Amino acid sequence: MAFVVPTAATIKPEQRTRYNTDYTKPSLLSTTTASMTKTTITTTVSSKEMTANDNLFVSDSNEGHDPEQSPPKISQQQNDDNGGKQQKQKQFPPFWRDMIAYTWNIVTLEGQDAIRDMLQNTLLDVIPDDDNNNDKEERCNDATTKTITTTWKLAKPRRSGTSDFPPPLKHIIDDNENSSMCEFWCDISTTMGTGYAHVRLDLTTKRATSLMTTLTELHDRPFQIGPNRPRGTTSGPVKGRQYFRTTDNESSLKVPDDDEEEFHVVIVGAGQAGLSLAARLEAMKIPYVLFEAGSSPGWTWRKSRYPSLHLHDPVWYQHMPYIDFPKTWPIFTPKDKLADWFDAYATILDLNIRTDTKVVRAIEQYYKGENNNEWRIETMTMIDDGDGENQKRSVVRAKNVVFATGNSSRPRIPNFAGASSKFCGAQLHTSRYKGGAAFQGRSIVVIGSNNSGFDICQDLWEQGASSVTMIQRTGSMIVSSESVLTYGLFLFNEFPQYHHEHADLLLTTTPYRILVEGGAWKQTTNKMKENDADLIARVEASGYKFDYGYDGTGLFAKSATEGGGFYIDVGCAELLARGDVQVRYANVERLESDAVVVFNKDTRQEERLPADVVIYATGFDTMESHVKEICGTDVATRVGTTWGLGLNYKPDKDPSPWTGELRNMWKPTNVDGLWFHGGNLAQCRHYSLLLSLQLAARYVTEFRADGTCTDEVSSTAMPEQPRVYGIPPSTVVEISSEQRLDSVSS
Repeated sequence: MAFVVPTAATIKPEQRTRYNTDYTKPSLLSTTTASMTKTTITTTVSSKEMTANDNLFVSDSNEGHDPEQSPPKISQQQNDDNGGKQQKQKQFPPFWRDMIAYTWNIVTLEGQDAIRDMLQNTLLDVIPDDDNNNDKEERCNDATTKTITTTWKLAKPRRSGTSDFPPPLKHIIDDNENSSMCEFWCDISTTMGTGYAHVRLDLTTKRATSLMTTLTELHDRPFQIGPNRPRGTTSGPVKGRQYFRTTDNESSLKVPDDDEEEFHVVIVGAGQAGLSLAARLEAMKIPYVLFEAGSSPGWTWRKSRYPSLHLHDPVWYQHMPYIDFPKTWPIFTPKDKLADWFDAYATILDLNIRTDTKVVRAIEQYYKGENNNEWRIETMTMIDDGDGENQKRSVVRAKNVVFATGNSSRPRIPNFAGASSKFCGAQLHTSRYKGGAAFQGRSIVVIGSNNSGFDICQDLWEQGASSVTMIQRTGSMIVSSESVLTYGLFLFNEFPQYHHEHADLLLTTTPYRILVEGGAWKQTTNKMKENDADLIARVEASGYKFDYGYDGTGLFAKSATEGGGFYIDVGCAELLARGDVQVRYANVERLESDAVVVFNKDTRQEERLPADVVIYATGFDTMESHVKEICGTDVATRVGTTWGLGLNYKPDKDPSPWTGELRNMWKPTNVDGLWFHGGNLAQCRHYSLLLSLQLAARYVTEFRADGTCTDEVSSTAMPEQPRVYGIPPSTVVEISSEQRLDSVSS
């Protein structure tokens, strides 16, 4: 099958542009014809004009949609099919979701015009020379040819779980029993690396509805895993042989040197995000350092999480790169056990971690006459020198800074009237909550109604509090753990059909717009609601208000846009249903000496809730707050919002415009060399791969620029620095060469 994408003229290097400022707006056709063999898919970019009848991609819908708004509702058309039975058919533009293979970005292109523009701007950089070693630019400039062709081979299956991955070409079964859709996988190779392409094809029209392309490894920087693992030692006598470790107590948790060090990557934060990325970089031998403010990688989970906390996702979903949890591991992990795992993980993989080290400042530095920049990172390390702890300040330099601090490290505490001046009881955020035993026999008000609020209410009741009242300020939702396992995470179980890293790939094949507007998330949410119907009815009777998010898409869209707004039930919902934990749907008006006064939204009246203790389950600040503190307001403004899709369902958390991907996560931002990594353990596992490949590609191309490469891992020449496609242009005024400084004073 051949994808033939026409261009207005022969593609020349000078015609390629770096930025595409509006890649989500559909427009009229550009596209293709096709031919098929049993083993290959051929992608051809041609200069000839095509007509609508020649399209491989389906024609665009939703023309004229304003990308500044949330995604449009998919049009519903009534067709007289199947004996006159009326059926609704959802119409979408064609999609190409690229994860760094073609764009060195994570973008979803919607509509044929956007897809064509992407290919015009990237294809010459991406496709290798043909089998005859003909230069692709010469082929493109040849007046008699004017085509560029590259071949995708149908993927060879490898054993994965109880099945093979990628799965063979298969028919897609959906609500329409007569569906003509099929899907298949291809192995792809670009100038930089290898990976996969996933294709969904309508067999009736012979047109693709969506493509997904992704890289999984670089040609010039393979992961040193499996068959490529390091030898560990050199056989035979070696004069001056270096030991693996010089003492029994030495580990990978190092103290910074006095001299200013240089790295390619600095990672801030050693939770699941920082550790997963460090593991990938370590496996490619990319120079990096990981800074953790706590005394160990598991410090945050051990010291800043409430003691009853267990992960709400199952163990099969939570594996980290390269080391799976053991077969004896519990399905739902206690937080201290996870902290122990993080500590062991860092040691086993020899990760380059500096603990007790806080990053206090990161400054962009420019050099006269050069267009590149680097970061000057100032750190403060707590060192016990025998006379007590002292602070040691150090400086490192790096091309890239990755914020892996997540959205759960800086407490957000509302400033209610009377909180500091009138209330006589104790007040604390969930990050300081050490268990309910200290509050036996006392009246507790918990402000917040998501996971942490529910968990703490349950713990307080179990530990003997005299009364527990939850204040629900906005609608939220409850879903049973059983429903999440059965309907939400069916790819991850004790006997999985696919290995978890292959299951990760399967989950990336559907664009977010289809998940949101095409009914997939909504249908799964409805199945969960049906399964939990009895529990939901009893909890609603207690006064709890359910909100299933944008168009009923449930915890899936809530997670992608809010980073919360739901509770996976592990027992507290039953306490609400029985009345053992009270709930008020209310706004907090003020705190008095011994009570919290709320405006009850049900009764439309003020209500006084007696309280000895107020606990704030109000969440944490976003990663933007860390950027502002460490990098300054200007950098934070240039970066903008992190996380969210732009649904605008809750504008304060996820404002428009629609982006098609999570904002600024795991991909280039408007600030060169500044990156973000986060999410749950599964997201960190998968996206650490994509982020590490982007960082490694930049390292290898820079490393070879002066022709002095002596790295034994590298064996072939890499192309020029990866060209990023799809970043909106920065609004910051360019700094002139006269304004660039050799150094920036702290």
